[in-house]
Amino acid sequence: MRTQLMLDQAVGMPWLEHDPADGGTPERTPLPSFPFTLGRCESADLTIDSGRVSREHARIVCEGGKYRVRDLGSTNGTFLNGRRIEEAPLEDGDLLVVADVEFSFFAGRPQAPESMATQVMQDRRSRSGKRLRGEEVIWAIRRLHESLAQRAIENLWTPIVALEDGAVFGYAAADAGGDEPGDRSKAERLLWGTDCRVVARLRHLRRLVAIEGAASFPQDTCVFLKLDPCEIGSAGLAESLRKLRGMLPHQRAMVVEVPDSVVSDTPYYRDFRGRLQDARIGIAHGDFSAGAAQLMQQEEIAPDYLKLARPMVRAIHRSRERQQQVESLVAAGREIGCEVIAVGLRTKDERDACRRLGCRLGQGELFGGWQPAAVQASAPRDPSPR
Repeated sequence: MRTQLMLDQAVGMPWLEHDPADGGTPERTPLPSFPFTLGRCESADLTIDSGRVSREHARIVCEGGKYRVRDLGSTNGTFLNGRRIEEAPLEDGDLLVVADVEFSFFAGRPQAPESMATQVMQDRRSRSGKRLRGEEVIWAIRRLHESLAQRAIENLWTPIVALEDGAVFGYAAADAGGDEPGDRSKAERLLWGTDCRVVARLRHLRRLVAIEGAASFPQDTCVFLKLDPCEIGSAGLAESLRKLRGMLPHQRAMVVEVPDSVVSDTPYYRDFRGRLQDARIGIAHGDFSAGAAQLMQQEEIAPDYLKLARPMVRAIHRSRERQQQVESLVAAGREIGCEVIAVGLRTKDERDACRRLGCRLGQGELFGGWQPAAVQASAPRDPSPR
C-alpha cells in the first residue's frame, strides 16, 4: 500500500486513504461525522465494492476526542497494523485492512515531524551517504506497508552457545536493520533507521512474531531481542516489552539488547532499566567496543550481559592488544556481575582465544547462521567444541 507523502503537517478533519489497484491517485475519504460505518451495503458511510467485505463490516467512532475502530461481526475480519481485532484504538498513520481492502487512517491533527515519513523524504541519504531518489523512498514505504498488512515477517534466529562445551545457552533474534540476509534496498535500510510510524509498527510486529516463534525453543534457553537506537526514548517501549515477556513461560529468560551507543546514566534510562528489571527482563549492552574503564563507569546501570562488537573478536588470536582488552573487560564484567558474550565468531581459533580470555558465551557463524525458530530448535548440536 502506498502512503501519500505531504510536505505540510496534516490538519483538519480525519480521513481514510486508499490506493487503487491500478496504481492511480490515492482516494481520500473524509470522516465528517461519527459513528462512521464501512461495508458493502449502499447505506454504509463508505461503500466498499468487494465480495469479501461484509454488508456492515466495521465502524469508526470518536469518543472523548480519541478514535476507535470496531469490527461488526464480519466474516473475513478487520485488521489493524497486521493484527485481527474486534475493537482497538485508531491512531494517526495506522494501517486499517477491511477484509482485503487497505486504508491508511489520518487523524487530521498536527503530528511531530520525527514521526512522519516526510522526514525521510527531506533527507534522502542512505547510510553509505549516497543520495536516494524520491521514488526509491516511496516504493520502500510501500513495501514496508505491505509487509505489515500481510504479516510478512521473517522469524530468524542464531544460537548463543557455551564456549566450553558447545551447549546452546540461548537464541538471538535477527535485527530488522541488517543482521539477517535479504534483498532490502538502500531506501528500506534508511527507513529502518528512522522512527516513522510504519517502521515503529513493524519493529513491534517483528518482536511479537519472534516471541511466538520462541515457543519452539527448549524451556531452559534464553531469548535475546535487539532494540534499534532510535527506539530508545520512545513512549510505551518498556510497556510493550513487558507484554511480550508475559507471553513467554515463567521459567524462560528474556533479554533486551540495547545498543551501547545510546546507553547513558540519565533519568529516562534509569527508569527504563528499572521497569525492565521489574518485569524480569534482562539487559544486554550490544556492540561494545570500549575498554574496561568505560564499563566500570556504567556500574550503576550495569547490564546483565555485554556483547562485544564484531571487530573486537575478528582474528583476535593474532592481536595481542585486543586480547588484553577483552581479558580486562571480562574481569571488569565479573566485578560488576556482567557476562561478556563474544559476537561474530567465525573460526575455531577465534573461539579458542575468546575462551582462554574468559568469555564463556559466544555467537557467530561458527555455530550456525540465521534460521527460523523451528529449524534452530530441531538442529542437532555437538556438545563438544568444534
